[in-house]
Amino acid sequence: MDIREAGTKSDFWIRAKIRLIDILLSSLKTKDARILDLGCGTGEDLPTLNRYGTVDVIDTDRKTLDMLPRHLYAEKRQGSAEKIDFPSNSFDIVAAFDVIEHVKDDKKAMIEIRRVLRDGGYFVFTVPAFQQFYSAHDKALGHYRRYNKPMLRQLFDGLEIKKLDYWNSSLFLPMSIFRIVRKGSDTADTSLNLPFITNELLYYVLCGEDLLARTGLSMPFGLTIYGVCRKL
Repeated sequence: MDIREAGTKSDFWIRAKIRLIDILLSSLKTKDARILDLGCGTGEDLPTLNRYGTVDVIDTDRKTLDMLPRHLYAEKRQGSAEKIDFPSNSFDIVAAFDVIEHVKDDKKAMIEIRRVLRDGGYFVFTVPAFQQFYSAHDKALGHYRRYNKPMLRQLFDGLEIKKLDYWNSSLFLPMSIFRIVRKGSDTADTSLNLPFITNELLYYVLCGEDLLARTGLSMPFGLTIYGVCRKL
């Protein structure tokens, strides 16, 4: 994740991102899909994913998997994106929201994602943007890298890119200044305790960006890149 790596469902970034996820999934026009939530974490996105089909989950952390409510998944497995423990051609949708930046070998992960996707299936994702902002904050969160669009186009070779856009543009300038100032620091503070009013204000700001995403309007920059790819 970019601003927060973990938090509660009340966090502005998590709530607004779930709205974005809903917009991306609704654009696929799929019904009763078999979905893999790759790197499901604490499962904030699972209620949304379940509206579009049957969801299987995979994560590297057994304790996290054990915390997931049983009614929100069909099957769960412990594993990594570099070795997905499901048969080939299993899924209509693979979702990886702020996941592949955590994977050491993202090329191997994409080979696995393509393998488990059915022909015509979709890969839906978010990643942190702009490698030049990579800092101690990213290291503390376990990120190997941040991405730009050319990096992703190369990574997604063999998939049809249907959508590749920026999100969280509203906070790009202040967060960029903060990251540049802190870039040389060896320490990072991954906590973000905001007053309720500030949290709500930022949520509605990002909701505005969600509406723009629904219309298909592309933003010129942002802290997150989101997209949809299709297996040919």
